[in-house]
Amino acid sequence: MPRSRSLNPRIGDIILYSIGDRLVYIIPVYTSPAGGVIAQLGVVATVGAEFTGRYYIGLGQTLQESVENFLKSLGAPTVGKIDVYNLTVQSLGELGVKIVHPVEINPHLAFEEGKVSFTTPSDLKNFLKTFAEEWVLPHGGRALVWTEDDEIRVGVIFNNQGVPYHDFER
Repeated sequence: MPRSRSLNPRIGDIILYSIGDRLVYIIPVYTSPAGGVIAQLGVVATVGAEFTGRYYIGLGQTLQESVENFLKSLGAPTVGKIDVYNLTVQSLGELGVKIVHPVEINPHLAFEEGKVSFTTPSDLKNFLKTFAEEWVLPHGGRALVWTEDDEIRVGVIFNNQGVPYHDFER
């Protein structure tokens, strides 16, 4: 009898997570083609952990895709991708900041003050307002906005007795 070529699925660590007010299980399913030892991520399942009379499940090749499909199964409105770069430029412009777009930054010293991330456009706008009020507007109102390594970077460069220095926020 010939041996069938199955994928031998294996369940990874099941994680209980909260999305909004719902508990969900995040379940990675790994496969090993032809019974091999090397496992690959086959699919990620996001499954409602609380039974409400209906099962809510989202499957995807990535965690993000799985969660998006789970939210669709709930009938939740889909959230579009946020254009963070243009939202940053627009928000700073509305605050009266003059935006300059350098092609390349080559100061004598480079500082990285930190990384930040946001879950909503209003969180980004609030951060940019604080940044502009504290670092940009009191010092001439000019901010740099550019991308590097697929990250959006925002900063200011000051000159202190001929020595450039900057404070960058991401």
